[in-house]
Amino acid sequence: MQTLGNHNVMVEADVLPEPTKPNLTGSVTKALGSLMPSGLTANEPSGGGATPATGPNLAEAQSLLNTLSPPAGSNLPPLKIGLLSGSNHSVQGLGAVQYVNGALKQAVAQLGNSLPDQHVASNTKVYEVVASDPTKPCKFLFQVQSGGAFEISGLQNHVTQTGSTYSGTGNLIIHMANSGSGGYDQYPTVPIQLKNWSVPDGLHVQTGSIDVSPNIPLAASVPD
Repeated sequence: MQTLGNHNVMVEADVLPEPTKPNLTGSVTKALGSLMPSGLTANEPSGGGATPATGPNLAEAQSLLNTLSPPAGSNLPPLKIGLLSGSNHSVQGLGAVQYVNGALKQAVAQLGNSLPDQHVASNTKVYEVVASDPTKPCKFLFQVQSGGAFEISGLQNHVTQTGSTYSGTGNLIIHMANSGSGGYDQYPTVPIQLKNWSVPDGLHVQTGSIDVSPNIPLAASVPD
C-alpha cells in the first residue's frame, strides 16, 4: 500500500523504429544479416524467436548497393547477389534463387526515412493517497447461487447508511473465464445503483439486486 500523502508520478518511454522484414526464408534472412543495416532482425529457422542482425551501419549498406550498380551510361543491369536454395528446389513463392538486392534496398530506404530513436517523458503529476474511513464500507461482496461473489468497490463517500441498509452508487468488478489461460480476466468496472441493500456485517450483501446492461465486448477466449 502506498504511504499516505502526496506523491509524484511521471511516464517515460523510448520509441524505436522497427523496419518491415524482407520476404525471404528464415535461413536466407539470417545469412543476409551480414549485409543488412543494424536494427533489422532475422528469424531463427528453429522458431526460437528473433535475434538482432549484426550487420554494418546504414552508410555501409548503401555503399554496397552503389558497388553493385553499373557504371553510369553503360545501360547494363546491376550486379545481383543471389542465394541458391540448399535443396536445389524452388521455395514456394520465392524461387530456387533468392536475390537479396531488393531486400537490401528496402532496408536502406526504410531505415533512411525512419525517425531516430526518441525518448519522451510526461510532465510530473501529483496525486494524493488518503486513508479510508474505517467507519464506512470500502466494498461489498454480492453472493451468487452458483458460489462465489461479485465485488462492489468504490463505496466510500458514495453510499448512505440507515442501520444495516445502504443506498447509493458503486462499481461492479467483473471477472470472466479465459479458456486459453485457464484463469480469469478482469473487465472494466461497471457503475451500478444500490437501493436499500441489506448488509448486516458491512461486507456481505444479504438482500439486494443488480440490474445493469453494460454492453461490454467479450474476448474470444471467453467460454461459450
